[in-house]
Amino acid sequence: MNYSKDTFCILPFISMSNNNNGDYRVCCDSFGFGPNIQTDNATEVWNSEFYNQLRTDLINGVRNKNCEACWKAEQNNGHSMRKSENSNYLEEDILKIIEERPPPILFDFKLGNLCNLKCIMCCQLDSSLHETEVKQWKSNNIRIPKLLEYIEIKFKDQNQQFRIDKENCDIILENLKDLIPGLKTLRLVGGEPLINPLTRILIDKIIDLGYSKDLNLDIITNLTDIKITLIKRLEQFKSVALTCSYDHVDPDKFHYIRFPADYKKFKNNFDLVLRRNLNVSISTTFSIFNIFDLEKIMDEFEVIGIPISFNYVINPNYFSIKYLGNKQKEEIIKIVNRVLSKNYKIFELNPNLVNYLKNIDKVLYAQQDDFQEVVAERKRVLELYDSTRDTNYYKLFTQF
Repeated sequence: MNYSKDTFCILPFISMSNNNNGDYRVCCDSFGFGPNIQTDNATEVWNSEFYNQLRTDLINGVRNKNCEACWKAEQNNGHSMRKSENSNYLEEDILKIIEERPPPILFDFKLGNLCNLKCIMCCQLDSSLHETEVKQWKSNNIRIPKLLEYIEIKFKDQNQQFRIDKENCDIILENLKDLIPGLKTLRLVGGEPLINPLTRILIDKIIDLGYSKDLNLDIITNLTDIKITLIKRLEQFKSVALTCSYDHVDPDKFHYIRFPADYKKFKNNFDLVLRRNLNVSISTTFSIFNIFDLEKIMDEFEVIGIPISFNYVINPNYFSIKYLGNKQKEEIIKIVNRVLSKNYKIFELNPNLVNYLKNIDKVLYAQQDDFQEVVAERKRVLELYDSTRDTNYYKLFTQF
């Protein structure tokens, strides 16, 4: 069977997801299309006209509008989830999946925006503390950061429903019940899953139903709050993978980026889960706040010696490294080359990390027609955050 490699994506053939309010979506880069995890059966949605049409379009070279995020990224020579996910499959596996149309093997469950942090590059969609902060600014007639303002406008007519009602857990499980036995992986995403009561309810019910022994559990977490009692429950799953947000090794800068996280507490939790029977990996997001400390960070990660996923901040664009000055970009290139010359052992574990670093110039020198406007917005936003959070950006980040 032939398929268009220019448009084909494996995700609609293997995975389901949902957004903050429970609407089903194909992946975290797509949007909800109507049915809701709190009201609609997942198996029926999987076999729905929407899913079938999407699969047909992607096979036949049609750029379905549901995948707009990937089309835009690829047009700008950026990272595309479509290409990344396709690279994990051999040609014969793709053809077999297209022909057999098996049930999904992954459910990417977004639990809502309940979170104990308001990370500098995050927003109200993914953090309830950001949501509260935005409301406080608006009540005081303060102009909020541009990206957060865009989100406010976009969701104004949707009652800004950023979380799922935990009282609906039994209904959710009923709607997922037919899928769970066939899933290989259940991924929990927030907000912060480890503080969300829905997480504990789901985990307990899946264990009680006897599904946990055959199910891999992935949790994307800031790891600032984890209890040993929860770890023991997690260990009843076939495997547990914790992807931990780890953006700096300097306590003050870590606190600033993952505000108001305490680095010592995070590191104690990190060391704890490393000692348990859990798969732990690091997720690092590079931005203007940590790129100049890349070597220091990589030296520490080399000692830890575990897998790393790596990406650059694209939005908010005012925190992207592409909106730095030319001298700063030249300095970054020197730092990256120095890091690459060290031949860390972790590079063998993480070949994608090497590729990201070798191609950093594509991020640094990507097209930007609005440089002065974005830099001015960055200055305004950083001063706003400093006034709200009692931080001092210019003291911490001397490059600026």
